[in-house]
Amino acid sequence: MTSESPQLFRLFQKVAPAWFFREVCQKHGCNFRDSIYSVGVVVWLMIWQRFKKDRSLSAAVQYLLQGGAKDLVSDCKRWTDDQVSAGTGSYSEARRKLPKLVAGEMMERMVDQLRAEYARGMGRTEEARVCSGRIESAIAPTHVVTGTGRRVLPPGVTNMGRIIGR
Repeated sequence: MTSESPQLFRLFQKVAPAWFFREVCQKHGCNFRDSIYSVGVVVWLMIWQRFKKDRSLSAAVQYLLQGGAKDLVSDCKRWTDDQVSAGTGSYSEARRKLPKLVAGEMMERMVDQLRAEYARGMGRTEEARVCSGRIESAIAPTHVVTGTGRRVLPPGVTNMGRIIGR
């Protein structure tokens, strides 16, 4: 397990608890049964992969097998019998089967929860928003964001209050 993973994993569990995954899947008719690659495990591994240096599918599976997401795994027979494969095929298929509507709603909730958590952590009530993978503070709301996500500052504005860089 890498050094940032425990803290990141706790934050993930806080903003996306198990009940939320069940609720969203039921809402969208997604039949993800308890298996090695449950919805929570798949979403977590995808986030873990992207968090630093675009980790491979193989690295994500190894991380899972080493207990990196032990609080998310179900009590399926292959886990209890210690018969989980180190191959990437099942994880790849689970990623492919994750409906976009489900993934989208999950991401909306996580971003909303992270915004609230970020604002509390900064001791501010101002809006925080995610732009191109960075969390930024809405200190100077007079800026313009182009269609490509590029920020254009109005004349006289020199600091947009970036809080966390990528």
